[in-house]
Amino acid sequence: MEQNTANQTLLVELEVTIAATPEAVFDALTGHVGSWWTMTFQTPAMVTLESREGGRFYEAWDGGSNVEYATVTRIKRGVLLAMRGAMGLSGPVEGEIIFTLAGTKGGTLLALTHRATGPIEEGTEEHYRFGWTMLLEGTFKTFVETGAVAT
Repeated sequence: MEQNTANQTLLVELEVTIAATPEAVFDALTGHVGSWWTMTFQTPAMVTLESREGGRFYEAWDGGSNVEYATVTRIKRGVLLAMRGAMGLSGPVEGEIIFTLAGTKGGTLLALTHRATGPIEEGTEEHYRFGWTMLLEGTFKTFVETGAVAT
């Protein structure tokens, strides 16, 4: 059976309101990613985001191996985090992940836009939508609001 290698597009857009200030949400998003990021390739894994332009977002394992998810392209505390990278997709995939934060009556509205183009298999967009929803509405929101670390 021949695989479809034509370029496809992935688009995931989500919004979640978190009961915390934009600065607190941003600090958890960038400085404590290993406490709430549960979508790893291997366990145990250490997930790190170097919160500066040009910084890496990656997963590392015992023995020194790692996989890079993305590179930070724009960053402004309490407002924006933008990255470029494959985010776990295989092949020659170009991706962009943008988090925007805005203060609201209930705390902070965190919006995610994840776009990717390349040889993306059918069903991948739904898989990523599910994963981002689990992370942002589940472990991340819980971590920011209660301090509970993902296990």
